[in-house]
Amino acid sequence: MLGARSSILMFIAIIPTSRCDDLVPKCSGTFVTNVDRVIALTNHNIVRTELQEGFVKDKNKKSYPAAENMYKMRWSCKLEEMAQRLVQGCELPPTTPPTKHALNFKAFPFEPSKPYTKLNDVINTAYGEWNAQSRKLDATNKFDPKIEQLANMLNSATTSVGCSAQLCGDGVLASVACVYDQPALSAGKDIYKVGRPCAQDSDCTAFSPAKCDSKSSLCERLH
Repeated sequence: MLGARSSILMFIAIIPTSRCDDLVPKCSGTFVTNVDRVIALTNHNIVRTELQEGFVKDKNKKSYPAAENMYKMRWSCKLEEMAQRLVQGCELPPTTPPTKHALNFKAFPFEPSKPYTKLNDVINTAYGEWNAQSRKLDATNKFDPKIEQLANMLNSATTSVGCSAQLCGDGVLASVACVYDQPALSAGKDIYKVGRPCAQDSDCTAFSPAKCDSKSSLCERLH
């Protein structure tokens, strides 16, 4: 049986581009398409829902605690532009990442015999690696460098993200970057506050106005 992530991403792959245009803003001047944007954004929101439903597991297969006031991510063209600059030329992770924004970056190895062909494939591969970091630790809501990329996706203070990806040299190199609207966390800081997922609109108090999407167990900003 397909998991929630696989089912949703397969659905995205077959929905019309016009429908994707309704789900994210149509940014200009970057390599990614609106389908790529929807896949990237959906990956972020799926892992947040998986946290709320007990599917983010630690090294002992124990669930990470659920969060209160966990919001759906929204797409930012400004953050996408920042991510686009970071993937230019498929370089290694930047030595000076953004000072006011957390960054997830994946540089794919040189693959001359099996080139990368699709941006959404490298995007999904990067997310798979970032999500798998949960199994490096005992379940916690505290930041640890071992789960840095996962923590950036689950930081409850973060509500906007922009990502980009690039294939270089006919696909023998690739890179993915996601930039977040909040700064990187430091060791021991809360990634989120442990609590019950929202069940009604009044549970969503971190940002206002907001509503609770009971299907995803996430709050949603209305402006």
